Amino acid sequence: MSPYSCYTLKAALLIALWFPATVAEAKEVAFPPATCPLGFTLIYRKDKYTPFCIRRKGPESFADIYKDCVGNLYTTKLYQDLNISRPHYTVWTEYKTLYPGGVFFDWSHTKTMGNQFRSEDNIAFDPGVDLEGDLCLVFDPVSNFTTVKCNTKHYRYCLVKPYMYKESMSKKGCEGLKDSYRFWSPVSTCLTVLNGVGGGAVRATWNQARDLCGKKGGYLLSHGWRYSNHKEFRYTNHTNHTYPLGMVMRSDYYSLRYDAMTDHSEIPITEWNFGDTTNSTDSFLVALRNNFWHLVNGSYTFYDVICERTVPLKDLSMEVSVDA
Repeated sequence: MSPYSCYTLKAALLIALWFPATVAEAKEVAFPPATCPLGFTLIYRKDKYTPFCIRRKGPESFADIYKDCVGNLYTTKLYQDLNISRPHYTVWTEYKTLYPGGVFFDWSHTKTMGNQFRSEDNIAFDPGVDLEGDLCLVFDPVSNFTTVKCNTKHYRYCLVKPYMYKESMSKKGCEGLKDSYRFWSPVSTCLTVLNGVGGGAVRATWNQARDLCGKKGGYLLSHGWRYSNHKEFRYTNHTNHTYPLGMVMRSDYYSLRYDAMTDHSEIPITEWNFGDTTNSTDSFLVALRNNFWHLVNGSYTFYDVICERTVPLKDLSMEVSVDA
């Protein structure tokens, strides 16, 4: 074999070895693993390619579908197409009667809204329920579909899409909070990291962090606390991330409220997410650590701070004309 042919063969082998590694590396960069907000579990359709994030919520009434879950994608049809085990408790469907004693229609606010329920033969009617009132359907582990009053309490799933890649994230509606990104579901809000001097990690007490977020155009992380595990907020190497939350406990430890620009409402005890006892002496400020809330005092120092700002509601104008 000539020297020229030898060099040509070596070059071909090098290219062949390099090409698959490059393709594999490109796939790893282009398709990172899907991740979900705190409290959600990553699941897939039965095709094993389409990811979703799911979390059980409730018990709640039929009308609470979007409570603590803005943009809930849950429908019975989608649920039955997920690779998930059947629950041992009843969950709401999206079906409700259009009028007392009428047929059941889809009230999901998705593209199937308005579709009529076509499997009346599979409905179990509770003899103790007045058929003349508003009725809704639950999905139960025994008879599939059962009629119930719409104001009764049952579990429901919050179903949302996994985090988007940074390149696809939007800043729409977040103009008032510098360097923030828009998050859509389960909570519609804007979030950004609070950096220290020179762009490094911050060092601040709860009150200092609150004031610094205010100067940035926002307030302490509160409604959007489930997004704190997003990789854009984990800019430091340490793993024990502790964030101050815009929540304050009363001195009797029986009442918790938000501390935000436009929201000082009380947080129902059913929505608390404390990981330990809440009657700590002289600790009335809330922090997030290891996915749970904890009480801290005013001298506790934080090295990770996320600022939040509510997405402003759009003005709605209507023109009404009345025929005389």
